[in-house]
Amino acid sequence: MSTLDTLLREGRLDDDGALLLYETVAKVARARNYPPPQGERTWTRDAVREVAHQFLTGTRATERLVQLALTAVDDRSFGRLLETAVLNWLRDDARRTVIGRQIRRLKDICAAEQDMVVSDHGVRLMDSPDRAYADREDVLVSAALAVSVHRRRWRPDARRDGPEADRADSAAIVRAILTVAQRRVAWPQLGRIFAKRFDLIAAPAALDLDALDPHPVSDYARVEVTDQVEAILDQLTEREKRVLPLLDMSSREAATLLPYGHSTIANTQRRVRDFLSRVLRDDAEGAAIVAELIARLDRAGANAD
Repeated sequence: MSTLDTLLREGRLDDDGALLLYETVAKVARARNYPPPQGERTWTRDAVREVAHQFLTGTRATERLVQLALTAVDDRSFGRLLETAVLNWLRDDARRTVIGRQIRRLKDICAAEQDMVVSDHGVRLMDSPDRAYADREDVLVSAALAVSVHRRRWRPDARRDGPEADRADSAAIVRAILTVAQRRVAWPQLGRIFAKRFDLIAAPAALDLDALDPHPVSDYARVEVTDQVEAILDQLTEREKRVLPLLDMSSREAATLLPYGHSTIANTQRRVRDFLSRVLRDDAEGAAIVAELIARLDRAGANAD
């Protein structure tokens, strides 16, 4: 009996299915550079199993697997659908982590501001009524976007855990949001607004799967190309900057031009492609930004020479 048959008939994964789940979690987590669970430094076998078991023990997890099995036509298509499910689950978990961390930081920042009133339910300006904001969230996102900041972190999976903005800039963004709201803004909503402001909850780039979420409309469309280029460059390592202009080359070809091995270059190319796919739309504007990035990096390389 195949993994698919066992799941459909008995509502459980057999040994081969459990192994497939472990392999899928490891593949997706490592390919997408998701951090391992707390207490683990890398994606060890125990880390993979822990996350796989969390995937199986969540609300209606078994029902979701059975639904995948009903959609699949054979074990191969089930494996591909399982990759999609694991990717989406890791993505949603990362979003919750990003927003939760953001909320904790905002509570600390707002509590130190004399013109803000902080409660368990949210934050408001001193002269605003203590009533919950219930209008359009995109209006508040626009207010947040109108405030320029000096430091940005656009990637929830970045190895460098720098702040999205310093305390003064974060307070200025909150103040702009509350000025427009003229009401109390709940902490979860404020966290979502900041996450959108910094593109921290854009969907991860697609792996080679058939059924993934479409790319979200990025708030990058509301700022100038130069600003976008600067924001992207701030998030690239020196190695990623050197590899970016060579994304169209094979890793072996690029290795003849760079002081790195072809496997290192291949991994770096993948990370850069994934990052650009997350933060840029697949349209003429996105292409223009990539072109400007390459031109900027080429000029920097020529000047260094």
